[in-house]
Amino acid sequence: MTNCNSQAVQSCVPPTAALMDTPRAGLPSGPLTTYLAFALSGAGCGLFVMNSLFNLLANVRETQQDGRMYGTFSMLGGAVGMAVSGVFFLQKLVRPRLPIAVEQGATLCLILAQFACFTVLALNWQARPPDYPVIVGAAAVGQIIPCLTYFIMFPLLSTYYGGWLIAPVRAGTDISSLITTLAAEFQNPTGSRNRFPSRLLFATYAMLSLIACGAWLWILRTGAGLRGDVQSSGLDGKKEQSEEEEEERQPASSWTLRGFACPRSLLGPVMGGTLVQVVQWDVAVNVMMIGASMTDPGGCDGPQGAFVNRTALTSAWVLVPLGSLISSLAPCARRTFYALTFLQLVSLAFICGAVFGTPRSFWVTWQGQLLYMLSITVCGGLEGYVTTMAYRYLGDAEGVPLSLRQSASSLLSLLSVVVINPIGIVVGWLISTGRIACRDP
Repeated sequence: MTNCNSQAVQSCVPPTAALMDTPRAGLPSGPLTTYLAFALSGAGCGLFVMNSLFNLLANVRETQQDGRMYGTFSMLGGAVGMAVSGVFFLQKLVRPRLPIAVEQGATLCLILAQFACFTVLALNWQARPPDYPVIVGAAAVGQIIPCLTYFIMFPLLSTYYGGWLIAPVRAGTDISSLITTLAAEFQNPTGSRNRFPSRLLFATYAMLSLIACGAWLWILRTGAGLRGDVQSSGLDGKKEQSEEEEEERQPASSWTLRGFACPRSLLGPVMGGTLVQVVQWDVAVNVMMIGASMTDPGGCDGPQGAFVNRTALTSAWVLVPLGSLISSLAPCARRTFYALTFLQLVSLAFICGAVFGTPRSFWVTWQGQLLYMLSITVCGGLEGYVTTMAYRYLGDAEGVPLSLRQSASSLLSLLSVVVINPIGIVVGWLISTGRIACRDP
């Protein structure tokens, strides 16, 4: 088997790609500059497109198709996620570790794909109502981008870059959600009338994606954030080569799973990071509008429900990036990590109580509406913190070889899609068929 990964920036990478991993003299790359560059790069991928579309549905209610478009998004995300997961799994079987330059280049392609998607939406998102095929197509691309972000970018960062840089990238992906939410809030503060056209928002997001592209190119040019041992192995290849030679000596029966090997000490963070994402992206996001409508004493189409939905969405997207940023301050104790995961489950119980109206007489009161908005907010904030902390645990694990740090990160990324998407398909089907829906009193 050709030993390519061991010399990813020396012999197996073209000269132009090898330069991406070598710091350039004379270019500033201090901690603050590096932190901001990684945060901007995170804003260039992830769920930026999907969050902009969710806010479009909230502000242009005819695009919701009486709530069916949310179910369409969920089912589409599940199908796309499973397909991309299958390709990723096969790639890991054939080649567990790709050269670092390949993963860096793939991350650049993700940011450019996001720019292209926003450009198309800015030009023609409203085409052919009521089906809105451009919106559906953008949702498909918008689901592929975060999947590949999990499969490529996050393992790349947790393996080859400083563990503290996971937080700004995750925060960047979440800040993009905050940007779309605040912009949509400014566009339609009442939930009933837009101040300016949505194409202006999509054009602005396209420009932000170009800025993110420039930030990532700066990171590649300077080598900012690379771990010291990665830079040294990139120069002589000895350390990484010895690790891969050790992998080659593993029994054949373990070869097929070595791309997802996870030390027992890291299973807890992997499971916790997966669970909080299921709660947030499979359940809370998809039923948010339905639960908000159930809190309106006047019925499903009342203005109070629209206000609760708009406020809950905004506050949640504020807490998601804030949670990621807080995780960069210092690692938390494992007990705290698990306690926060349980707290998110408690918030989910309240959300489901509102969605199913148990009891509706409470949820239509101002106390019930406040509890619902707080539950949505807590659910989002904890997802941002716990998921980012899980990747930080994997990237900073002491005494764990680089190859196992990467495979554990790949396992978390795989579970983040393989576990989430089948559940998302079921939830989306329940919503799109009306089995989960707002019921008038």
